[in-house]
Amino acid sequence: PRKSPQPRKSPQPRKSPQPRKSPRAQKSQRCPPARRSKHCFSLSYRANPEQNVQLKLAAQEGDANAIQTLLQAGAAVDHVDEHEQGYTALRISAEHGQVEVARILLKAGADVNAATEDGTTVLMAACVGGHDLCAELLLENGAAVNALDGSKWTALMWACQEGHVLCARVLIKYGATVDAFNNEGNTSLMIACAANHEQVALALLEANANVDFFTGDNNTALIMACVNGHIPCVETLLVGGATVNLQVKDGSTALMAACAHGHADVAELLIEGGADLEAKDNDGYTALMYAVTKTHKEAVKTLVRYGANVKAVGPLDMTAIDISKIIMEMKNQ
Repeated sequence: PRKSPQPRKSPQPRKSPQPRKSPRAQKSQRCPPARRSKHCFSLSYRANPEQNVQLKLAAQEGDANAIQTLLQAGAAVDHVDEHEQGYTALRISAEHGQVEVARILLKAGADVNAATEDGTTVLMAACVGGHDLCAELLLENGAAVNALDGSKWTALMWACQEGHVLCARVLIKYGATVDAFNNEGNTSLMIACAANHEQVALALLEANANVDFFTGDNNTALIMACVNGHIPCVETLLVGGATVNLQVKDGSTALMAACAHGHADVAELLIEGGADLEAKDNDGYTALMYAVTKTHKEAVKTLVRYGANVKAVGPLDMTAIDISKIIMEMKNQ
């Protein structure tokens, strides 16, 4: 069984550029921290001539008063300069979960579907950060729930990787396609199970996600959970109807995946759930042969205890015992 893909790195919230300080702004910032009010903070924004930069700083900080003041003074709501990779004030507010600021920007005409150079949208930014209220606000204002970034990841996939079940539920409520797959052929359910987010997996299954889905790659959600040894997800998938003996393109099964990676506890759970001990992949390997080849002793013991046939013939007419002897000889050389 192929190794489960590594989780994709989430886009990191981008800090708004720090503006040059005007004399009045410097004076405002000399206010004692305990005595500074929102009005005092807003004065520093209003005094600065770099209104577009100030707008993004205010969006990051969640200063609704400053946002309104800057917009009234003529700041461009969707301004992006050549060095900012497509980051708008709305994108920054979404990354930081600043709902009230996002509402003001949207009312002022901010582009709810603005995307950065890598294709990630404002909605994706909100979901990466787990800001479900912000995500719902964006969706209410026309955000494209099934938009794709450059790697064909959706907002739902990002929410699933990060384990944000509330965001996932909001996206599903607004029509997210639960069985969409990315460039690697992975669905939201696969991504959630690879990262061991069983509550997200449960939400997807409740939304009728295809529990046995797989594309050209040799992965299902169950196989991904088994490769990574994630028992809660394995249990969730089995209860949700996963076919325990499903064989993917190369003929491998979830039990083979668990044994190949040394997860004896997962193997036992699968066997109790009806896994076929004697199933063979396209090359003729059984789960026991995988465990022996990878020298996972606990997995071997589990399989033998449950009655795995140690004399089953595999590639080159070899049994698991034969493979074990060859491995021991190689170690002794």
